Parts: sequence; structure tokens; C-alpha cells
Amino acid sequence: EADPEAFPTDQPLLVATLPRRAGRPAAAVLGPASIISAAGMHRSFTDGRVVWCAGDISWPGMQIHGVLGPLALGHTCVLTEGTLDVPEPTRAWATLARHEVTTFISIPSVLRRMRTWVHDIVELPPVPALRRVVTLGEPLDADLRAWVAARLAGRPIDTADGWGQMELGGMVVLDSLLEPSFAPDVGLQIVDDTGVPVPDGRSGELVLTRP
Repeated sequence: EADPEAFPTDQPLLVATLPRRAGRPAAAVLGPASIISAAGMHRSFTDGRVVWCAGDISWPGMQIHGVLGPLALGHTCVLTEGTLDVPEPTRAWATLARHEVTTFISIPSVLRRMRTWVHDIVELPPVPALRRVVTLGEPLDADLRAWVAARLAGRPIDTADGWGQMELGGMVVLDSLLEPSFAPDVGLQIVDDTGVPVPDGRSGELVLTRP
């Protein structure tokens, strides 16, 4: 019954180990503000109240978007142990169906594996509750996105491609938002070599003016 403790916005909360930079180990120390901002993305892209993020629990993206984000919004999060194709390739669909998952989050590499398993599955378990699939961690190519949207659930569903880095606390940009007002405004811009924004259609460097 005690009131929650108050902490500074940059109080160390999660240390994310990063790939070696220039041969040296590196880590990003994330505070409550950055993590909750990224977790708040769930309010902008989650269609429904049961979220499953298929990823390694040691990965900060999984912790933020598979646990902290859903729980911060009062959603239900699904956690499973083991790989998605053991004991059967239908396990992913069976999990989606059994827990009535409405939003499935994963990386494109996992979805590519699921696409290959479909060829060996006689009948996919129906997943009537699933409404959205959201990807993060790596680019989602158009061919895979089209398969997910049309075939993964056996009927058309929404898809969204997220971008972010662990140094930022997780996903900060999504190309298909349900409630844009809940997404953090990171000031995304494309600039040239001198730092000047380029016109639409021109290539350049991606920068965040409000990191």
C-alpha cells in the first residue's frame, strides 16, 4: 500500500551490452524516462490487449517491447520457453491461438523461418485473435511483409515496421501507427553532409534532432 518511490529520469535502470565498438566492449545505460518512452510506443501500435514478443529475453528489445511496454499499459504479455519450431513447426501458431494473442512482435529473421515452415505444415492452427504483426531489429523487406500481411494468419492482417536502437531505449519510429500521439517525437530528419535537411526523394544521413 506504500506510494511508489520517485527516481530521476536518468537513474540507471537497464544496462544494454552492445556489439564491440572498435574492438572494445561497450554498453548503454538506460534510465526510466527513455525506457518508458519506448514502452509507450505500445499505445500507438498495439491493437488489442495480448502481446507476444518472440525474442531472446536477454535482448533489451524483448524486455522493453515484450514485457515492460505491455505491463506499463495494463496489457497481458506472453512468455514462452524454447524455440518456435520445437517440438513442432506449428508451435508459433499454436501459441498465438492458445493465448489469443492480438499483437505479435518479432524480428524479420524469425518471420522468414516461419515462412519456410509453412511448406511442411498440412494445416495451420487458426489464429482468429491476431490483428497485427510488428517487426523491429532489422529491415522488413517488401516480399516478406506481403507474405505476413496475407498469409501468416491465413487471412489479411495489419503489419508495421519499427526502427530504433538500444541506445535510444528501443523502438522510436513506426511506419504504421494506430495512435500517433503516443509515439515519442524524436525529430527524424534526413540531412546532407553539411547537416542541412534534404528535399523528399533525396538520400542522406538519418538523424534525430530530439533524441
